[in-house]
Amino acid sequence: IVLLLIFLLARRYRIVLRPDGLLVELHFRPGYRRPSRTIELPVESIRSVRLDRLEMGAFRLAVGVDYTVKIPRVSAFLANVGAFRKNNVTEVRGEQIIRLFEIQPWGTPPFGADFQDLRYLERRIEQRYRLQEDS
Repeated sequence: IVLLLIFLLARRYRIVLRPDGLLVELHFRPGYRRPSRTIELPVESIRSVRLDRLEMGAFRLAVGVDYTVKIPRVSAFLANVGAFRKNNVTEVRGEQIIRLFEIQPWGTPPFGADFQDLRYLERRIEQRYRLQEDS
């Protein structure tokens, strides 16, 4: 179990905003160069992106996609392992909510991403795929 925790804590993410959709790459040590797992979300399936505040000052970036998108179980599990309990994929208002990133309150530079980084990502995804915020 300890080895699995170290393996999961050492993961890195890479998001690629492609014309045909969103690509999320999960990299694990020692092979940071080549992604261990990828999640591909076609542009026509992306419905929303949101930044959620969690308990104790943590934040989570999530993407809402059409319910027809199939995410491989192992990729969804590895992307969603974190400190807070959550399902890999849940459905809200006809969308699957895929939780991509979770940052802890202590995750501030230089130790990792912070709220501003996730907010920037949220805005870039919204702009790239012309998504509207719900009011």
